[in-house]
Amino acid sequence: MIIACKNRQADTGFDITHELIRFYTGSDYMHVEIILEAPYNFAVAARTQFDALTALPLRDAMPTYPRGWDLYKVPTAVSEDAIFESLLPELGKSFNYPSLIATQGLGLRLQNQSERFCSEIAYITVKKFATVPIPDLLPAAVNPGKLRDLLINAGCPPTTLTI
Repeated sequence: MIIACKNRQADTGFDITHELIRFYTGSDYMHVEIILEAPYNFAVAARTQFDALTALPLRDAMPTYPRGWDLYKVPTAVSEDAIFESLLPELGKSFNYPSLIATQGLGLRLQNQSERFCSEIAYITVKKFATVPIPDLLPAAVNPGKLRDLLINAGCPPTTLTI
C-alpha cells in the first residue's frame, strides 16, 4: 500500500476545501490517496467532486503526478486484496464535511462512522494494516499533513509510481 500526499503544487485550480484545510492546519498538504498497486492500480479517497469515497484509476486520481505528490510505501503483512476487501464497505460513503469542519477547523472531537474524508479513511487503513508503529489518534483529527508526518516518523520510505 502506498499513501500519496498532495500538496499545493498539484492543484490545477481553486478548491475551497483544500484552501480551508490549508488555512486551518497551516500545512501545504491538503489531500491524500490510498494507492493499491497490482492487480488494482487505482487510488481510493474521499473526493469532494464526487461527494463520496471513490476508487479511480491512478491517472484520473493523480493527473499532475509526479508534480505536487509525495508518496510513502506503508509496509503491511497483508496482500493488496485484503486491503481492498476492507475498503469495499467504505466506497460510496458521503464526504464527511461535518467532521472535517469540526475537527480541522474548530478543533472539536467529532467522529461520524457513516461518512469519511480523505485523511480520515487513509489513517484508518494505515492504522489497521501497517506493520510500523502508528499512534492511536481520533481518525477525524488526522489531516493530510499530520498523516504525512506520521508516515515519515514511522519510517515509511518515500517511493515513486509509474502511471
